[in-house]
Amino acid sequence: MASQFDSVDPKVDFVANEEAILKWWEENDIPARYRKLNDDKEKNFSFIDGPITANNAMGVHHAWGRTYKDLFLRFRNMQGYKQRFQNGFDGQGLWIEVEVEKEMGFKSKRDNEAFGIGKFVEACRARVDKFAKRISEQSKRLGYFMDWDNSYHTKSSENNYTIWHFLKICADKGWIYKGRDVMPWCPRCGTGLSQHEIVTEGYQEITRKPVSEVPAYRRRPRGREPSCVDYDAVDARGKRRCSCKPGIYLREGRGPRVGHLLLEVACRVAQTRPRADRRRQSNRRSQRIRTCWTSIQSTFRRASCAG
Repeated sequence: MASQFDSVDPKVDFVANEEAILKWWEENDIPARYRKLNDDKEKNFSFIDGPITANNAMGVHHAWGRTYKDLFLRFRNMQGYKQRFQNGFDGQGLWIEVEVEKEMGFKSKRDNEAFGIGKFVEACRARVDKFAKRISEQSKRLGYFMDWDNSYHTKSSENNYTIWHFLKICADKGWIYKGRDVMPWCPRCGTGLSQHEIVTEGYQEITRKPVSEVPAYRRRPRGREPSCVDYDAVDARGKRRCSCKPGIYLREGRGPRVGHLLLEVACRVAQTRPRADRRRQSNRRSQRIRTCWTSIQSTFRRASCAG
């Protein structure tokens, strides 16, 4: 029996199909015709795009958010609303400066000043223009129909003068005052840090049970009583050590800080055994000791990175 459908190639080249569709859209001016669909309508929908920071190429999470934006704009377009379809780019912030410093090999703010503040600012602006163009091309491949030639930039003179004018009016009316506040400070950059310039996603509160095994034994010096064990209580900088007697809890309250929390390590020091007995310990016990020690090392490494 003859099939009523054309045969389908089981090996589909999705990239080639995507490029063919994009080419057809461009040849038939589909994005522009789509944006002008409701130009003669009276009702308006104003969408202000939260600008993406043009600091690097777009990531998957950016594509996810932009897809939601495009879906809502298409929904309003189907309802007959007139829209601007204006995209935005954020071109100011410490993140951009840090990336430019990496490119130039700068290590501190003094390197920026030696290079020249004006030249450094222009290098930051050039980086924004470079990645704004790249993000626009990536967004077009997503099928995002925006007026790309009319994108707004936070680094533009229009934006800066508008903000300065607003602040001047507030100052003239006595709405701005000089005060004091507590805020994070970066000694390397020589500037305060906003909440969005601090990586907070990786922080979490962890609760660990006290260690009930001795993580590691050290060779006992000659002349010392075998009833005492040396346990290395080392802080995150590899300094302080303590020697504890059997059955005593060691609580290091002056350990490394994790944010505003004080890392406290409680460990029970067990009775030492003669060397011959230690050699006869089972593999299972040795494995438990290594596991405990690995856990403590992981805690200190995490504290060192956070601190």
